Amino acid sequence: MSVSLLTWWGGALASCAGFVLLSPMVARRAPARLASWTLSLGSLVLAAVSVALPLVLFVALFGQWGPVAAMGHWSAHLVRDRVSVPVAVLALGTVVLAGQGLLLVRTAWREGQALSDAWRLARRSAGALVVLPDERPTVFALPGWPGRIVAAQQLLQALNPSEIRVVLAHEQAHLDGRHELHRAAVSLASALNPMLRPARGAISLATERWADERAAMVVGDRALVARTIGHVAQVCGREIPVSPSMAAAGPGVALRVEALLAPPLGRRVLLTATLAVLALVPAGAAVHALGQTNDLFQRAERAYGTSAPVTTPLTSISTKASEHP
Repeated sequence: MSVSLLTWWGGALASCAGFVLLSPMVARRAPARLASWTLSLGSLVLAAVSVALPLVLFVALFGQWGPVAAMGHWSAHLVRDRVSVPVAVLALGTVVLAGQGLLLVRTAWREGQALSDAWRLARRSAGALVVLPDERPTVFALPGWPGRIVAAQQLLQALNPSEIRVVLAHEQAHLDGRHELHRAAVSLASALNPMLRPARGAISLATERWADERAAMVVGDRALVARTIGHVAQVCGREIPVSPSMAAAGPGVALRVEALLAPPLGRRVLLTATLAVLALVPAGAAVHALGQTNDLFQRAERAYGTSAPVTTPLTSISTKASEHP
């Protein structure tokens, strides 16, 4: 029995749902750097799958149209015989693909503009640390080439030298790790696949933990980093927007403090491997679907110009699976 495209879709949706449900746990419990890479790359893979599978059906159905088949020199009759899907599905697939394209363009423009503005501001800044005479206490990393650390004078006055060192190490870790790119990747992926939107919170927490761990390595005192994070969050009074800037008082302060005070996490191979598998299995199904579609059109090209009917259904493309003796 072959696997139908409908089954592939169902499997991809189930994998995506599992990925989203597991993402917060990975962001909290897995090593932060590994969690960040797994979340960002996995989201991109699932987003690509969410485009590839509708595209496979769209191409197979569009290939049944006589004028298109004539231009491509393949048998529309063979393609039509192998793909038994209502025309309404083609319309739905077209709407989905168009909507995904619009969302991708919109999100890419917004993220690109935000990063471009941040980089432009960073280039105009003279030093690595920019101190603002601002009444509102704040501190964040401004991505750029190179990036800058922006801190309000009021916040720096509220911290002791050790805490200032922690804050600067945390923000520098954001810049060195290019964490804004991980966050932008998940934002773009969630534009293509709205199911992935909860992963944006997970990647924010993972990158903040990544910066916390790096700061703890620099200062050599995890407890000091934990106390500093809590103090900065208290002074700032509220969470600071994390895109495009990345702040020490960013999301999940309580979880981050708890992680720093707990023993260092192990590899958590099973947890991160499960998340990776949830992204890679649908990718394999999409590659298989693309291969089956290519095989269908190769057969249609060989059958071009013949009138012999074809009665054997191609269950890899049909929305119904069937057995063959």
